[in-house]
Amino acid sequence: MSMSLEDLVVKAKEGNRQALEQLVLRIQDRVFGLAIRMLWHPADAEDATQEILIKVITKLSTFRHESSFRTWLYRIASRHLLTIKKQRAERREITFATCEEIIDESMLSSSMISPTAEQMLLLKELRTSCLQGMLLCLDRPLRIAYIFGEVEKKVMIPSTFYQRDLSLN
Repeated sequence: MSMSLEDLVVKAKEGNRQALEQLVLRIQDRVFGLAIRMLWHPADAEDATQEILIKVITKLSTFRHESSFRTWLYRIASRHLLTIKKQRAERREITFATCEEIIDESMLSSSMISPTAEQMLLLKELRTSCLQGMLLCLDRPLRIAYIFGEVEKKVMIPSTFYQRDLSLN
């Protein structure tokens, strides 16, 4: 009979090496799944998974059981992966031409006539990446202006807000 994750955590924190090994074996696929969804590249996801597992092992003693172990694990993993994505985006020079090439390559695929669920997910992520690329091409003031404009479209602002009397009398 296998132990729950919470039981493995307790035993691992007590110094049981087998429990720690079992814990790592049970969580590594979940961590890799999250990493591959966020990073897209298997080699990067494998590296990130190893780094996250090392963080989990070294910080396991700080886990206070205030939330579930999975919540704690995903918090560590998501923070690490977001940091990697941010660093990657800052290092990569993205231009409008690069985004256009990526879109053209993906649209030329003959399998896009009737895309699978996986391809639809990749297209959604491609659109998000292109938007991020576009935003990174803009300088900070223009980026902020664009984001505020998009937020304003989604928020209902009363028409009276725009019709204020701006005269000085």
